[in-house]
Amino acid sequence: MNLDALRHRTDPLADATLAALVASGGLDAANQALAKVVLNNSGTLPPGLPGPIKIYFSRSGALPEWADQAHMQVGASIFAEHGPLILVALICASLPECYTMKNGVQVLALTGRMDDTHAYRRIYETAQYVVDVLSPEGLRPEGKGIKAAQKVRLMHAGIRHLILSEPPVDADHSSRRFIDVLKNTRWDVATLGLPICQEDELFTLLTFSLVTLRALDAWGVPLNAEQREGWMHRWAVIGHLMGIEDHLIPRTEAEAAELFSAIQVHQVGETPQGRDLTRALSVFFGQVVDNAWLGRQLGPLTIRSMIPAATADLLAVPKPSEAEVWLGRFLRWVVRKFVRNENPILQRFVSRTLVKALTRLPRAWKPGLFQIPTELTTAWSR
Repeated sequence: MNLDALRHRTDPLADATLAALVASGGLDAANQALAKVVLNNSGTLPPGLPGPIKIYFSRSGALPEWADQAHMQVGASIFAEHGPLILVALICASLPECYTMKNGVQVLALTGRMDDTHAYRRIYETAQYVVDVLSPEGLRPEGKGIKAAQKVRLMHAGIRHLILSEPPVDADHSSRRFIDVLKNTRWDVATLGLPICQEDELFTLLTFSLVTLRALDAWGVPLNAEQREGWMHRWAVIGHLMGIEDHLIPRTEAEAAELFSAIQVHQVGETPQGRDLTRALSVFFGQVVDNAWLGRQLGPLTIRSMIPAATADLLAVPKPSEAEVWLGRFLRWVVRKFVRNENPILQRFVSRTLVKALTRLPRAWKPGLFQIPTELTTAWSR
């Protein structure tokens, strides 16, 4: 696979939709239309959308011919059983691995604006996307997960368009507005490739699928071969919905591991952006557990328990003290008891605590920013 070439390939359907929106109404109108779609959490499309967006949603929501509903539901059942821990793995394994990509992380840094508040919002938005696409009914016809993938895919096209546009002559570089930060960016295509390219999309998909499996392994979650296959298949279908070229998407765990290693060799590297975004994860952890001191201990500890030591070092994740090592061992013991259902009382306590922590939002934030379907909260809090 020619990874250099993939850095210059993106998503023709979504990019053409964005270009048509801008051509028909200008950048401001396109931005307003995108905001209307992205900020709508009803699961259905809002009325009065421009024609190009309607055409895009009609063409991008079909599952691939190779999608197997039985395998997909096996993948969803893993999330129904281990969802809280999988969301922890998203924060402490998937996202840190994304931050090691010296080219791909540049877009993440821009969209996060290197500001903790926006970094937190991005984490919640990513978690909401994962909940939507992995919920049992998420990839059914008109499912909320399909709509979530379509919206993120279109948003990626919008980000690409803004980043690649020539910065205005009177650009206000002091502005921290999301759209201004992107418009004022000068993107080095020769060095970085295109923003949110096929390689970046592929690697992100692998952090959600393969890296999550490895994180669950590290915490002693027992998954059999059928479950692992179903998990990888579910994410392969999601990759299709996200606009990744079908022939690039790995269908097995072994294929995924080979591709993951190849992309790491191609662009893994230490960057200040990767370190800053990882630091924000640890601070975010303190917010989730509602205790800044405990978050500073648990954040780095949990990240180091879920990713290789070399990756953690690259991201400048603090190394644990001897006392923290023992705390980590205790936490893994608790999780193993929890996932193996060896102690029902402990299981209920851990489940409810995790669900409560994951759904706690800052007071100033809009209610409903992060929503978990009732069937999942019931399963996780049983």
